[in-house]
Amino acid sequence: MNEEKQEMVVTEENTENEKEKEKNRHNPALRKAREMAEEMEAVEEGAAATTRGAYYKIIGLLVAVFASAAISFQFLSAVPSTVLKTVLGLALAAFGVGIYTCRHPEKSSMLAPLYAVLEGAALGQLAALDWAAKSGMVIQALLITFIIAALVIIVFSHEWFKVHPAFRSVVVLATGAIALLYLADLVLILGFGMNITLIHDVGWKGIAFSLFAIFVAVCNLALDYVEIRDLSKKNMPAYFEWFLAFGFMVSLIWLYLEISRFLRK
Repeated sequence: MNEEKQEMVVTEENTENEKEKEKNRHNPALRKAREMAEEMEAVEEGAAATTRGAYYKIIGLLVAVFASAAISFQFLSAVPSTVLKTVLGLALAAFGVGIYTCRHPEKSSMLAPLYAVLEGAALGQLAALDWAAKSGMVIQALLITFIIAALVIIVFSHEWFKVHPAFRSVVVLATGAIALLYLADLVLILGFGMNITLIHDVGWKGIAFSLFAIFVAVCNLALDYVEIRDLSKKNMPAYFEWFLAFGFMVSLIWLYLEISRFLRK
């Protein structure tokens, strides 16, 4: 009798497992995660992504950003509205490439350089505007950005600060909130000729918001660096060098933009 009950329990558990597997087959996110996990397990040690390789990819993307920005800087339109439209178009194109890259990390070796070129072109136009208004501000923003990035690398390479799951969750939530706020601001500007005062205010509230955004950008940069630092331990496919380098560049460019906005205020 007990054996029959045990068999019935095992049968029910198997049925539940089959249902769960069937459910996962219809969930694209779970299916994608499972496929990537299977791919990572199949990677040989010599073909896996390495921290050194990711660093080289970051340098390559930085060169692409600076080269694209330098070329774009030379072709500033005399009409401010034209410049803003150009910057918006390039930024939206880069945003689209970035979203696609996040969904398809295996294609990041092609998409990450494209993202770097598009962002560099947009940054070149913005830098030209800032240079026309106050030439020293662009250099100050660049110096502050790279000094902060260097400090982040020093702190986390020596593990003076540990990245805990709670810290990661808070950073992700704060980043999402800021992104939604910027998206709402863009919709208001384009659709209704209005904006969110907190973002553009040059008083203490606007400065406080900019400082908060800079802090969140620095936290994202730290998370990206930790992922890259531990890359060699995870036996990931080689394309993750490009993918994590892309993530680091996104955070670095965001940090530069927030510092530039802060200096304008």
